[in-house]
Amino acid sequence: MKKISIKALFILLSLSLIYIPSAFALEKVTLQLKWKHAFQFAGYYAAKEKGFYKEAGLDVNIIPAVPGQDIISPVINGFAQFGVSTNSLLQARDSEKPVVMLAVVYQHSPVVLLTLEKDMTKGIHSIQNQTAMLETKTAEIAAFLKQANIDIEKMTLLKHSYNPQDLIDGKVEVISGYSIDEPFFLEKQNLYYKTFNPRSLGIDFYGDNLFTSEKEIKEHPERVKAFREASLKGWKYAMDNKEEIIQTILRDYPTSYTYEFLSYQAETMEDLVQPTLVEMGYFSHDRWQHIVNIYQHLGMLSKGFDLDKFLYDPAPSVGLAFFYKALAIAAAILVLIAAGLIYVLSINRRLDHALLESQEAKEIIWKQAYLDPLTNLSNRRNFKGRIQKALEKAEAKQTRVALLYLDLDDFKAINDFHGHDVGDNLLVEVANRLSQVISKKRNIYRLGGDEFTIIIDQFEDNAYLEALSQTILDQLSAPYCLEKDKLYISASIGISLYPKHAKNSDSLLRYADEAMFSAKAHGRNQYQFFTQKLHQDILYRMQVISDLRSSLEKEQFELHYQPIVVLNTGEIKKAEALIRWNHPIHGLTMPLEFIKIAEETSHIIDIGDWVFKTASKQLKQWRSEINPDLIMSVNTSPAQYQYKTSTMDSWFEHLQTLELDPHAIIIEITESMIMKENSHIEEKLMQFGNQGIQVALDDFGTGYSSLSHLNKFDIDFIKIDQTFISHLSMHSQQLELCEAIIIMAHKLGLSVIAEGIETEEQRRLLMKIGCDYGQGYLFATPMPKDDFEDLLRSSSSSQAQFRIMSSKDKNKQ
Repeated sequence: MKKISIKALFILLSLSLIYIPSAFALEKVTLQLKWKHAFQFAGYYAAKEKGFYKEAGLDVNIIPAVPGQDIISPVINGFAQFGVSTNSLLQARDSEKPVVMLAVVYQHSPVVLLTLEKDMTKGIHSIQNQTAMLETKTAEIAAFLKQANIDIEKMTLLKHSYNPQDLIDGKVEVISGYSIDEPFFLEKQNLYYKTFNPRSLGIDFYGDNLFTSEKEIKEHPERVKAFREASLKGWKYAMDNKEEIIQTILRDYPTSYTYEFLSYQAETMEDLVQPTLVEMGYFSHDRWQHIVNIYQHLGMLSKGFDLDKFLYDPAPSVGLAFFYKALAIAAAILVLIAAGLIYVLSINRRLDHALLESQEAKEIIWKQAYLDPLTNLSNRRNFKGRIQKALEKAEAKQTRVALLYLDLDDFKAINDFHGHDVGDNLLVEVANRLSQVISKKRNIYRLGGDEFTIIIDQFEDNAYLEALSQTILDQLSAPYCLEKDKLYISASIGISLYPKHAKNSDSLLRYADEAMFSAKAHGRNQYQFFTQKLHQDILYRMQVISDLRSSLEKEQFELHYQPIVVLNTGEIKKAEALIRWNHPIHGLTMPLEFIKIAEETSHIIDIGDWVFKTASKQLKQWRSEINPDLIMSVNTSPAQYQYKTSTMDSWFEHLQTLELDPHAIIIEITESMIMKENSHIEEKLMQFGNQGIQVALDDFGTGYSSLSHLNKFDIDFIKIDQTFISHLSMHSQQLELCEAIIIMAHKLGLSVIAEGIETEEQRRLLMKIGCDYGQGYLFATPMPKDDFEDLLRSSSSSQAQFRIMSSKDKNKQ
């Protein structure tokens, strides 16, 4: 231990002779980044924030870049002393630009190609002949395409916008980007995408290399060395203190990126930088030579390329005078060593203790890197390595692997209501229960939040997995006694299999996630195996989400109208506006196929706003030209009342602009909505009532709402659900229920509309028990605007109503 200390002292003494920063003035230098301010460059911000540059005698100005900017020229021309660039530095050096690579930050480059996932079976060759935005000046991209035999001349290349929205909107089919960047925006919009990584074809290069010029090294060797060491010190600090540096970036460096994006970068960079496995800034001469060989093989680098001149040597050879000087110092040090030998022997016991502390430190570092600090389960990073090893072992032995993806149901509600401490305690207990079910604790992983995975590498058949999953569900659904509260929670489990469903870890995880999502959609507290149909359904859902984004802009929606008639007279008094989507591929699409998705993705806000304003504008025209007493019924979604971005407040102003009586509008809500205690819904319905807009309770009878709810929300109409009407007959239970509903409604001063009337018998029975209005195919199907207008004009001009003919009358026609 003492020898190590003396060696360190010798190095420090030697360094002190080489470079001692000025105590009075800091040297001003500039670092040219290759992109906008982001966590991608965290180490340099940390070095400045924590004073590492200042300690080295440097005042560093960090300059961001704009998309497509030349990074190398500013360093060569002296505008900046240092820069950050890709492996294109090799090509720059080969073209006689005197650049020198100082240090590697990314042990694996984040450069990738991205495309929205349409077919899991397709590989890199699927991008051939497609429209793309590629950074062709990035040597890795060019090498990747060349290695894959992709003819770039056959692709339609657009100027790179560096905006992933162009991929999302379908402007291009492929983009080049960073694995720590663009995927954030795709995942934020719940899109499935494919990543083509150059590493899959052996293009495993370094990334984000720190470089300088030969002139800088020649004229300021001490400054170069000091800047490099301070920067690497900053990188180590940044990766150990991510949250602090994220806040530093947001506070001190102008950026358009959000906290969520910077956090995403910090998390995904971990595996690329590998601070706990590889010394920060380390690079191998042999690996650089391998990179050079690949470029030379692909004809992208000259055969005589001199790698030694390209790579910086932090400990270069020195002149003879300096050698003698250092030798004299070494001799003096040797005297000190001799004098300290006895002391070294006397502290042998301390040395053993120090070594023990070193082992404990390594263990702590390992735990911090690979264990979840809350549950003490393996974390996401550990999972990635373990699943890969499990698949490799299964491939070698021709066995199977099952991956269980578990997500707690409604955990956020518990966390929000009871507090994060209770939420954390619940997660710990969940981890304990999982450990009791799974024999090998190391096979359970917490990916983050309330998401867990379980790797099963030894099982006989699916029946075993089913029994295991059910046992897990049973264990987790038992009550939790936490801080005097008895809590209940369930879980949803998705299961994917290797090699049946996927042959790589990323796809296996994604498919298990999809199966879990399906389990939640089918009622929660259950398990679901992955199937291709499930996958296609999710891909269809993703496509619908993507198409919905531009549907309004492209005017793909239209409204159909269905008459609501007075049952006793057949007179058209009201109309219900029903949305239809003229999908460019699927044709006329019913709301059942897209409204639920629109609700889950907030698209319902803009769509609902369009429906209300279009329907009310159409009503104004029909009331002015045809029927001044016509009333329009418009459906609303629960999501419209809950999203903060709701546009409902603008509806009142819209009606004033149209000079349309608010009483001519009926807002329909579902019975299930008023059963939930929701202040937003209550407040909005009160506003509707105060403005004179009427409210109808749709699907009545399916939610069993109480009389207090009907009074509380000032309901004007009740619409009896068509499930009660479809089996309506004399002396049937349905008829008795309908009669009870009508009597109750009339007692409360409400009018009743029966939905789904298809037969004359249903109409007669409903008239007999006093139903006010009817709607259904017996009268008319929902029809386009022009057809409904013709019907309305015909009915109004002839004062004719929907008089339903008897079967005998029909036969005469």
